[in-house]
Amino acid sequence: MKKIFTLFFVGISILTNAQTPIIDGVFSPSEGWGPVKGAGTQVGASNGWSGSDAMELYVTFKADTVFFGAKCKASDWMQFIFAVNNKPGGGSTDPWMRQIAYSQTNKPDFLFRGDITGGNYAQFQSWDGTAWQGTAVNVNAGGKEVKGIFNSNDSGFIEIRVPRSLLGTNTPGDVQFIIGGNDGSHGIFDAIPNETNGTSWSAPGNATTATSYVTNVTLPISLTSFTGSLKNGTVALEWNTTSEINANGFEIEKQEGSAWKTLGFLAALNNVRGGLYTFNDINVASTNVYRIKSSSKTGDVKYSQVIAINSRINNSTQVYPTITKGGSVNIRTNELKEGKVNISLLDITGKIVKQTSSQLTKGDVTQSFVLPSLKSGIYLVNVKTNTSTTTVKILVN
Repeated sequence: MKKIFTLFFVGISILTNAQTPIIDGVFSPSEGWGPVKGAGTQVGASNGWSGSDAMELYVTFKADTVFFGAKCKASDWMQFIFAVNNKPGGGSTDPWMRQIAYSQTNKPDFLFRGDITGGNYAQFQSWDGTAWQGTAVNVNAGGKEVKGIFNSNDSGFIEIRVPRSLLGTNTPGDVQFIIGGNDGSHGIFDAIPNETNGTSWSAPGNATTATSYVTNVTLPISLTSFTGSLKNGTVALEWNTTSEINANGFEIEKQEGSAWKTLGFLAALNNVRGGLYTFNDINVASTNVYRIKSSSKTGDVKYSQVIAINSRINNSTQVYPTITKGGSVNIRTNELKEGKVNISLLDITGKIVKQTSSQLTKGDVTQSFVLPSLKSGIYLVNVKTNTSTTTVKILVN
């Protein structure tokens, strides 16, 4: 690499989440990026420093992660910055001594930047009210947080992921994407929204000012769980949200052959703290596959994970998919009475990486077990209910 910058078969053999960006430096609409949040003023043409062009900005979310991405053109010595505002205050100076002054009405609270070449060195900076924090901390040492792939014409896609815990309870709000250089003599080469870019290597032409954002970049709906169970011959679906901003609602979809059929629609409560939703499907087949399509009033669409509910009674516990790129796996149980379930993730040496427990209703229940950030390799998922203990190997690649 030169630069930086989730199919389900009815047999329940393979399931992946096609709506979560994969940090691989390749843009795919099926990953759930949604519509373009902002575009360069001359998309496809270099309107900044020679060899640079900021084209399209993307932002999307999971319950615990915010993803930023940009289509752009940049030479291999350049750097990128995602400037984020989501609260009052912010910093006006550049923490890496670039010739960039931040003069937006609400200055950035976070600056996420990275090198274009080499090991994709990247830093996440946060403003503490007095100074920028996080200098000299490489957040991409494992190579999983930042990735970009560019072609021989210096065009490509840069993407990063940031823990929502870093951003706090607020969604990003305002975002600007900036292409800059690699030392203190450089300013803005190109940006979304566009700015007056640098014109020379030295003063005064190298001094630049950031004045704009792509505004109101918010998450319409954040689904934190989607489960289903078989109750008295009816599939009971349930999902939770943690935030609903400018939300439209939810379409409940069921797979029929290779197509998805809409079973119904529930309007969003538009509760900033989220809500609990339920839906019952009375037309139960031997195998029932569902997903939730959430939409905003501005046209953003996101899909939940896919879950499967089998109407055949058995007491086995299933864990799938067993080959995954991360994100989550599904735990499917079929207990004869209510009880407790304990789920543990262990590495190959038997060390516990994550564990959780919860109440388990009786019947055919499928729930999601969110995986932490993992290195590639083999892991063990141990599921213990009142009646059985099941251990399944999974491969994270």
